[in-house]
Amino acid sequence: MSTPHLASGRPDLHVVDVHALEPCTAASAVRQIVEHIGCTRSEAEAMVGRYLDEVSEQVGCSVRQWGLDPHDLAAILTDNGHAVTGADELPDPLDRAAASVADVEHAADQAEITQHTDAGPAQQTDTDTDTAADTVS
Repeated sequence: MSTPHLASGRPDLHVVDVHALEPCTAASAVRQIVEHIGCTRSEAEAMVGRYLDEVSEQVGCSVRQWGLDPHDLAAILTDNGHAVTGADELPDPLDRAAASVADVEHAADQAEITQHTDAGPAQQTDTDTDTAADTVS
């Protein structure tokens, strides 16, 4: 657990080192936020919930079942006015989320193409056999 450091002379804002944040679920993100900035559990739940809703809206699908990494936690904290040292070196979490969705969509498209390609010749063979049998009769 890190000791909260005040940011900008405001007792409600803290500085957190991004390297002190760990990959987690939404529930453990709440715990980490409480530990690092000293807010209440309900305040941390609201921060995490807003972030998940915003990311879900921006990438076009729910991300509530996705894990959160230090990049996400840094975004949650900075979106709420807290400074996160080292966060400026991290890629934008929304760009990463959109790229993940695009990767999944591409993989699904490729699987569908493969499925159609594999099924095509077998269907053609069945049709050819039926046609030949109809001709013989």
